[in-house]
Amino acid sequence: MLLEHPDFHLIDLAGEAAAQAYQLILAGKPVPFTLYERDHFGQARDAQPRGALAEVRAQLHGAGATSQVLLFEMNARFDDCPAERALFVEFGAASGLLHGLVLALPYVSNPQRRCIPGMIQLQRCPPALLQLADDLLPRFTRALRKSPHGRAWEQAREYDRLAAPSLEAFEATRRAVDALCPALRADDPAADSNALASRHLDALVERYPFEHGIAYRKALYQLGLDLSAASLLRIDHLLEQLQPRLEVNEAQFLAHPANRNFLHVLAFYIGTVVAQESGARIDWFTARQLQQAHAIAVDAVGQPRLALAGLLNKSEVYFPLHMLLDRLFGPCSGAQFRATVKELGRMAAASRAPRLQDDMEHVQRRIDLARSSDPDYLVPERPSWVDGDSIELWFQNVGALFLGGRLVWGQITQANSLMWREGDANCPGEVLYDLRGIPTGAELGPIASTIYDYKGTRPLDHRLAFLSDHLMHEMTRSFGLPLPLRLSSSDLRLATIFFDRKHLPGGYLQSGLVPLLIHDAYPGIVTVLPERFWTVEVQAHARRNGWPV
Repeated sequence: MLLEHPDFHLIDLAGEAAAQAYQLILAGKPVPFTLYERDHFGQARDAQPRGALAEVRAQLHGAGATSQVLLFEMNARFDDCPAERALFVEFGAASGLLHGLVLALPYVSNPQRRCIPGMIQLQRCPPALLQLADDLLPRFTRALRKSPHGRAWEQAREYDRLAAPSLEAFEATRRAVDALCPALRADDPAADSNALASRHLDALVERYPFEHGIAYRKALYQLGLDLSAASLLRIDHLLEQLQPRLEVNEAQFLAHPANRNFLHVLAFYIGTVVAQESGARIDWFTARQLQQAHAIAVDAVGQPRLALAGLLNKSEVYFPLHMLLDRLFGPCSGAQFRATVKELGRMAAASRAPRLQDDMEHVQRRIDLARSSDPDYLVPERPSWVDGDSIELWFQNVGALFLGGRLVWGQITQANSLMWREGDANCPGEVLYDLRGIPTGAELGPIASTIYDYKGTRPLDHRLAFLSDHLMHEMTRSFGLPLPLRLSSSDLRLATIFFDRKHLPGGYLQSGLVPLLIHDAYPGIVTVLPERFWTVEVQAHARRNGWPV
């Protein structure tokens, strides 16, 4: 799969090399042209080739060259960025997939010769790499931070936009997503089919192209698919219309990649909606992945209907292509198709794991008692700096969450560093959560980390670019900002939160996983469930994730 191309190991090497070069820049020393590569034993080697940049690039991209990274420094100018110079990291590989992709780390030196790094940018991106570029950025920043000197870059880096990010401006200038959705490759056992499902849903909703195209594209868009239960009826109506018009048999239909993309995106869509409506978890596997991960042998060559599997709640396997193809080429009627979907929902609901919301009745009784006996415990301490800050909206509405609210798990994406140690100051942060409360910390954690890894970068996808700007600025607020589906097919939101130490075990943050109170009538307003109301089940899960309870 394109998202998991083996050349990504170069990013680790690039992170190490860039961190070392930044130490030279911070010390006011020049950075020479340097070619880096890893030997067969995994050791990094570097060389300083002679010649001009064009000659060095020719060596980097020469026929049969081993996977290498070129690092050089030069004068540069950037839009909406005061940087004057940049450290460039250019990738080259025998496969050519990364050929010509340049990462720029802009910086400006002040009169004291102190280097102030800007935000990582993709300086050049050939069209063939659009599906790859924005997946490379978070991997690169992660490698850079973990390298021996990566913290120096992160601490010195400053937000270099000339204007603060604005959600209103972002929505007003929203444009089509310039991306490509990779096709499902049934013969790739190492691919992440969950990530691919998210990309399919994102491409369907945002209407950007699929690799090899997608059949019945216009008809799909006319359905107005919005991940609602009602939209499944519209899909059945489309299949009803298509059935008599098909002039090929099932094998001929499956022979065309665009038709397979059509089936795959419907399979991912229906499974996701059923799981969300049932409060269930769904994971996706190709036949080879299913055998590798769960020892379930399936002959997808002999039975192509079994090429894709959905696993509900890590226990119930079903094959969505069988259901779709039976509707198109078999005896399955509309009533039978809808009955199958309903049965799938019942199966998903019956086997789902307990959710945090299941504890809400007990939690509400404790809250009601505190509201009458110790109301000050619920009220957050409002610092003076809130005046004139848009976080005022949080303080105006947070009290309503304690009457008729719902419980979900949240994952801290970013928080003021003061909140991670003992002290007196209460500070804001950003938290990721699912409106339905389905994912736990195991699912939310990696997504929150990826969002944070975009901080300090300029992605090509304008949605990711706004997320990056929002996190980097650190003074803007979000209230239920929807996450792009390419990052997760769950209905995830990002919201600004204010942490009150009296509500936290030990008085400070000790884990990224937090139980949250949300309220349907106050979308985007969230708060940590105060420790006094944590049930035995909440405490047990929190303890496993680092809380001292």
